[in-house]
Amino acid sequence: DAFLKAAVSILPEVPRSISVEGKLRSSENFLLDFINNFLATLLVVPDHPEHGVLYLVRGLLNMVQDYTWEENSDAKVRVYISALPLLAAMCQETYLYSIPKVDSNETLYGGDPKFLSEINKLCETLIGQILDHLKVLTRDEGFDKSSPVALQQSVRRQSALAFSLFGVLLAHGDLRNNKLSQLSINLWNLSHKHGYCEARVSVRTLEYIKHQAEQPDMAHLSDTIQRLVLQSRT
Repeated sequence: DAFLKAAVSILPEVPRSISVEGKLRSSENFLLDFINNFLATLLVVPDHPEHGVLYLVRGLLNMVQDYTWEENSDAKVRVYISALPLLAAMCQETYLYSIPKVDSNETLYGGDPKFLSEINKLCETLIGQILDHLKVLTRDEGFDKSSPVALQQSVRRQSALAFSLFGVLLAHGDLRNNKLSQLSINLWNLSHKHGYCEARVSVRTLEYIKHQAEQPDMAHLSDTIQRLVLQSRT
């Protein structure tokens, strides 16, 4: 437990650049890879009885929020998107993987409603932060409005992030929830609004949803897919 807390606490000390084969490179991608792996590890780490629910997950997310990322970086929001599948996995009655002789939160809480409520609140907070970032990207403060190139880059970033969040909601969210279903549709439309989504990926995604909608307990996706349209760049 002390090692995990230490790993979180020293993340702000990661240098902004590192030497790779004699050349200085940004450390941001390496840090993102580490955080994603760390999130996967946290699924099997039980909460400490004296520190409250999800204290390590919250500690990591607080560090990510306070960290000084590169200018015009989406790294913080990408971590938030990556944290959502972890939180969804923590809601399951049986976790995807475990460590022999280690009791994870599935054993400690056993699907306790208060535990699930805390996870849902954290998910809502993260999704809110992500949506706020998506809005800022195409406001005047999100780019240099005197530069068409800057606007184009900002729109591309918005499209990629919106599609990433859509994929997470599709894979891990309960789209029988009308609010969540509408959010997923809005994200799809936003990601395709300016034609920056890769057509092949979009088509394959639609084919996957159609296949899923044929399953007995997934009929609700039939309505969703009818509202997902492909938009080409004009």
